[in-house]
Amino acid sequence: MKLVPIKENIWKFYAFCDKHENCELLDFLGNIDAKYQKYSEKLITLIVSASNNIQGPKIFDDSISHYVHKNEKIYEFVAGDLRLLWFYSKAERRMIICSHSFIKKSRKTPKKEAQKAIALKKAYIKAQGNNQIEIIYG
Repeated sequence: MKLVPIKENIWKFYAFCDKHENCELLDFLGNIDAKYQKYSEKLITLIVSASNNIQGPKIFDDSISHYVHKNEKIYEFVAGDLRLLWFYSKAERRMIICSHSFIKKSRKTPKKEAQKAIALKKAYIKAQGNNQIEIIYG
C-alpha cells in the first residue's frame, strides 16, 4: 500500500495512492470545480493547522471535525459542502491517514462514503501488519 504525505510536522497527514502513485484525494481537491475551490483550500488549511499544533485535530470543534462512524473511528473534516474522511494510525503516534474527499449533498454522510473509508482503513491495517506500507515522496 502506498501513501503520499500531505503535511508532515508535529502531526503527519498522509493520503492513499493507487499502484500508479496517483492520489485520489489530492487529485479531487486540486481539480475541483471553481465553485468549491475555497472549500478545497479550507480543507488543506485545516490539515496544515492540525499538523502544526500539538493537539492535532482536537483543536477544532465538532462543527469542523467529528465522527462519521464511531465504531470504526472514522472522522471527517468539514469545509462548506466538502468533506474529507480520515482516521488515526495506530502504528505511529500523531499520524493521520486521509481516506478521500467528496461533495456532501445531503444532511448525513452517505453510507457509501463511510464504507469506502472503512474499507481503506481495513486495507491499511492489513498492509501495516504485513509491513507493506510505502511512503511516496515527490
